[in-house]
Amino acid sequence: MTANFIPERGIDFDDFIGTTYFEKSLKINAPQMIPVFCGKNDNHDDDFIGIRLSGYADTERGSIQTSRVLYPAKEFTKADLERLFDAVTTEDGKVHYHPKSSVSFDEVYIRVCYKTPGQPNPAVDNIKWVAAVDGGEAIVLHGDRRVYNPKDAEE
Repeated sequence: MTANFIPERGIDFDDFIGTTYFEKSLKINAPQMIPVFCGKNDNHDDDFIGIRLSGYADTERGSIQTSRVLYPAKEFTKADLERLFDAVTTEDGKVHYHPKSSVSFDEVYIRVCYKTPGQPNPAVDNIKWVAAVDGGEAIVLHGDRRVYNPKDAEE
């Protein structure tokens, strides 16, 4: 990819209202969206705030429970972390972040980046969350645009 590449909406990506996309493309009924703190691990080099999408997907075998994490489109700030999570320190000094009980996303706005240009394929497309709605209030992350670089990506 060159520095002059300009992604085109409808070919490289599209924006959707999450619940509509989840129902029509992923066939997920009654989606639940919960913020999750994902620390760096073997698959990614940095921490991020994702949204765990869970619900029941309609398949040929019937309705099955499904879950996946939506990556963020932006980096988070300390204020974002404090707004969404309670920090719990264990005896060994590790800090764990748990979603605040007052946070319950009603809606999420997403950007779907197509693996095959112009060809939506929910099984492999990258879904990033752009904004969420909690009790009628919009929630966005306030850091820079996030570039996802998995460790096993080719250079």
